[in-house]
Amino acid sequence: MEAPDAKPAPRPKRKTVLYPVAFLLLSVGAFWGIQWAYHRWHFVSTDDARVKGNLVNLSAKVSARIDRLRVEEGDEVRAGQILVELDPQDYLAARAQARATLEMARHDLAKAIPQLALTRERVLQGIENAEASHREAREGLKFAEEDAALQAEKRRSSLYMISQQMKNVMDPLVAAQTVANALQKAYSSSLISILSYSNEEDTYIQLAAVGPSANTIPEGMRQKISAGLVAQATRLHKTQVCNDSINEPNLITFEGQPFRSEVVIPLIQNGHL
Repeated sequence: MEAPDAKPAPRPKRKTVLYPVAFLLLSVGAFWGIQWAYHRWHFVSTDDARVKGNLVNLSAKVSARIDRLRVEEGDEVRAGQILVELDPQDYLAARAQARATLEMARHDLAKAIPQLALTRERVLQGIENAEASHREAREGLKFAEEDAALQAEKRRSSLYMISQQMKNVMDPLVAAQTVANALQKAYSSSLISILSYSNEEDTYIQLAAVGPSANTIPEGMRQKISAGLVAQATRLHKTQVCNDSINEPNLITFEGQPFRSEVVIPLIQNGHL
């Protein structure tokens, strides 16, 4: 008799567990293999490598003591990143001083503006006063010129009238005195002297004298004079008026007196008018 068919033995569970483990190991190995290949492809491995870098000099716009360093050697930095903090005490003090100076300047400016306005007003007033004075001076000068012209005309008229009156006077002394009186009134001089010249004696003879200083002249005084205002009047046969007689060295000098002849009219030449 044949024995009955025997049941197959069950397969062990150990193989079922090994498959997932093997898959996991293969996955990890593949990951690291890929990382190794990527690193080997892109990077070079060496025992004495040198890395090329860029050196950049850093400097602040102002000089100051470093208060804080925010990076270390070898740190990666970005544009705009704060690397160093400087001690601000000196600059804060300088800023405070600058603000105080600015405030003082503003104060001085506020004081100067009214002073400037006042000075400008005074200058304008001074200009107006100067212009007014200039106008007054011009008017005064014009008046003085007109008055001088008028006085000169009056004197010329007086001399003409005197010469007309003297035509009929025969006595030389009377004629001389009349002329002297008229001239003293016209010129208001300190001394009017009328002289007669003698060719024979070459001498001037005093005929008449009028004025505050007339009493210092001796009556009938004679004096030889060969130059000066009197001699010039004799040569030219015309009236000579000396406005600054003290500077005329050849005019008649009276003893003890600083007066000189101021008006000389040689009306009488050799006994004739």
